[in-house]
Amino acid sequence: MKGQVTERRLVQALNHAVGRQARLSRVERALRNTREEQMIVSQVARHLLPTGRPEIPGWDVAGASIPVGFSGGDLLDWFPTANGRWRVAIGDATGHGVGPSLIMATTRAYLRAFSGEGASLDTTLRQTNRELCRDLAERWNVTLFLAEIDTDTGVVSYASAGHLPAVVLDSHGAEKGRFFSTGLPLGIFPDSDYHSDEIGAFRSGDLLLQVTDGVVDSRQGPAFFGLDGAARAARKAIGEVSE
Repeated sequence: MKGQVTERRLVQALNHAVGRQARLSRVERALRNTREEQMIVSQVARHLLPTGRPEIPGWDVAGASIPVGFSGGDLLDWFPTANGRWRVAIGDATGHGVGPSLIMATTRAYLRAFSGEGASLDTTLRQTNRELCRDLAERWNVTLFLAEIDTDTGVVSYASAGHLPAVVLDSHGAEKGRFFSTGLPLGIFPDSDYHSDEIGAFRSGDLLLQVTDGVVDSRQGPAFFGLDGAARAARKAIGEVSE
């Protein structure tokens, strides 16, 4: 204030202003670097997701992953195996952000590598789990549903590491069965065991539905959407297609 300025007070005020500006500059640089890192992670995560449907004679395979933030921890992939079959993977890494995105990318790489070597479904999960246990801290884990399509017989088999049940509907939308986890989530215990099971031979119009918790934990009014809600939505879609 006028008449109350002294050399000491002026120096203190200038030091305070300079220090505050320096702190603001550091915060701005950190935020800018964080946004750039988030953008890179988001681009990499999107690049690892399928960009189109696989060409499998007699089969339609489709999926989508929509992250809540700049990047999620969901895994969606399909690829041919060494024996000419096709595998479809749906997974969910703990949490959201950079860490889960890296885990998703690592899990995807292991699945493709072991499947390419001709490993069975259960062996693929055992090997992937063992490698992830070496890579991950205790706070991280991955749930995974891995299905295999035998294009010659129409039989679908699966192995599931703690993931949500898969729902199979017929061409009229009637539920034919639910197929539950066959082992613990990946990345918890290196000696976890997994087994595969057969869903059965699919007929024309049959649908296998698999989702992550982003769907079942969504709200529909006061209640959660749930797996039943996802099945109802799929049933409605079947009805609209058949009309």
